[in-house]
Amino acid sequence: MRPNRWPRQRDGKRLALTLMELVVVLAILVILAGMIIANLDGILSKGHSAQGASVIGELMRLMDSYRAIHGRYPDIYDSMLNASGTPYEHLLPGAKQKYVPATLTQNEVDSLILAGIEQVLRHDESADVPVNDSAVLPPVVLTTSTPVMKFDVTNLEVQKVLLDEWRQTPDDVLGPSGDGSDALSTYVVFGVGPRCTICNGKTGLMRDAPIHQDTDPGRFYNRFVVVFATSKEPGEKAVFVGAVGPDGDTMGTHLKEFIGGAN
Repeated sequence: MRPNRWPRQRDGKRLALTLMELVVVLAILVILAGMIIANLDGILSKGHSAQGASVIGELMRLMDSYRAIHGRYPDIYDSMLNASGTPYEHLLPGAKQKYVPATLTQNEVDSLILAGIEQVLRHDESADVPVNDSAVLPPVVLTTSTPVMKFDVTNLEVQKVLLDEWRQTPDDVLGPSGDGSDALSTYVVFGVGPRCTICNGKTGLMRDAPIHQDTDPGRFYNRFVVVFATSKEPGEKAVFVGAVGPDGDTMGTHLKEFIGGAN
């Protein structure tokens, strides 16, 4: 009798697959791999959106916690400006569209100082300085001649964030005229870098300033940003209103991207 070509277990089952069965299995694996690769960008995008929303939410909570503990907001933020007062060249394009360099009125300076914000850091654009740790120039005390970054309230995306997501009033954002020239508040933005007092080992609530992982840290400034409403009226403290990612996107924007990112 011709011997069986395939060895069998005692219960009659084969110990190996036929060539045709191997081909079928490999074909199935190739199809599955193609499906995964086709959706990989969407999966990664959802992961980045979830991380961004999570960090922004936690940063907002810690800002309020710091104020509750110390009676003032953290100080010594990254200005996102270089020594000459122009925007730091490694800001993401989205940030450059939503922020504008400006100076403060005396009432706005006083408003920030009353809230605990007295100094900012300028960025060194030397090639050998790491992008995300470039705010290494000596701190600058806030005065009416100190350049800062402000939200550009003429930008429709910025208006939507302030009015719809952060519930600021139309008069605060755009003023009675509707063009921002007589707005009751201005919105100053600061980067949260490693020298910010919220990261201080003795008084801070964070080990290090967070970095968004979605972009190349060697090319772009990936620190998260906090936004303060400063009053144009005398004697009123600035108020923390929200936080955004390094591209200027809010937690709401990241959550929308996460929900609809890989359908």
